[in-house]
Amino acid sequence: MAEGDFQQLLDVMPKIAEAVRDLPDGLKQRAFEELISTFKGVPTPRTAPPEVLPVSQQPTENGRVAEAEKQPDVEPSATGGRSRRVKKATTPRKATTRKTWAPDRHIDFWPEGKQSFKDFVEAKRPATIDQKNLLAVFWLEHVAELPAVGVGQVLAAYKAVDWDEPGSPDVALRKTASSQHWIDTRKSTDIKTTPGGRNTVKGMPLPKGKK
Repeated sequence: MAEGDFQQLLDVMPKIAEAVRDLPDGLKQRAFEELISTFKGVPTPRTAPPEVLPVSQQPTENGRVAEAEKQPDVEPSATGGRSRRVKKATTPRKATTRKTWAPDRHIDFWPEGKQSFKDFVEAKRPATIDQKNLLAVFWLEHVAELPAVGVGQVLAAYKAVDWDEPGSPDVALRKTASSQHWIDTRKSTDIKTTPGGRNTVKGMPLPKGKK
């Protein structure tokens, strides 16, 4: 810098200091450097002061840029009012499928030398689904003498005498077990009659009004 330029700079510095005196501290230094650069004809690189930087870009105490504060997703209101929160897409629940049962088609419901299931039912005249479940399990267990009675075998008995099949035969059998205690369904592939169930069968047809 020439001696004349240096002298001019000394003369103008008090004026520059006076011009930036009332500015905020964060801007004062920046403005002072800008005016000095303008006087010398050398522009300074422009960077936004900390006060005008977004929060996400302001330096922290260790010099690193702070991460932007996470804000909930909002959608601007079309009427200029309050913005509403955007609901995030949720994973649809899987539809529960009802278990289906196939009737056992290998059972002979008219066994030779034994009472057929149809005759057995006509003699006992069941009036409720609990009584039907009881008779089906009893006949399969004690007349047909199957090694094991499952839901599929009971469903086959329903079909053999054209009874209306329950929508969920396994659930219907469990309800009979829990409400009447006539059958034991703890093992769905080996359903058995209980002593109380067998005594009920012996007393059927039950008097009217008794279930």
